Amino acid sequence: MRKVKVAVRAEDPLSLAGLIGQLETWPEFELPPGNRWDRAEVMVVAVTALTREVVDGLCRAQATALPVVMVVADLDGADPQTAVECGVVALLPRSAVTTELLVDAVRSAVDTRGTPSANDVEAALWRFERLHRELALPDGGFPRDRLNPREERVMRMLADGLDTTEIAEQLAYSERTVKNIVHGVTTRFGLRNRPHAIAYAVRAGLI
Repeated sequence: MRKVKVAVRAEDPLSLAGLIGQLETWPEFELPPGNRWDRAEVMVVAVTALTREVVDGLCRAQATALPVVMVVADLDGADPQTAVECGVVALLPRSAVTTELLVDAVRSAVDTRGTPSANDVEAALWRFERLHRELALPDGGFPRDRLNPREERVMRMLADGLDTTEIAEQLAYSERTVKNIVHGVTTRFGLRNRPHAIAYAVRAGLI
């Protein structure tokens, strides 16, 4: 299995160690020698706030045109438009980040390498707004016996007959992300497969 090289940066050593520890538990990722950005495919950056200084630093680093997953403690006053133009493909509130959410964001980032087009920027801004709403509280503020907005959208599309590729295109996700969302639903509710998950979601009034 080819491993994705992920470089990690953080403003404090505890955050750095935590992010590295989370990513190292997944065999599909590895840190490049010396944790160097110029040898990575994705960057993960943890900061207290998305300040102008932070954004300027990202823009300077973007000579390598790497997608950036950013973990931010305080999203108030953040400028997502500028951040996206400097390569940020996901902004995650630190208080809500789990290993699963971080891994999901890094996986999605792998599919966005290269200089973003206008459509890429628009899609990334849409993802930022969605993540900001859904991750503002742990578990998106939703009980485990309900679907969060992302899961609900995917399950509705499955119920409408769309396949993984079509859902990924419409929601600007990677196909792997869609599969992970469906897997998360089937696992959490103890379901056997996709048809069982769709039938359960309809009968239980989840979609």
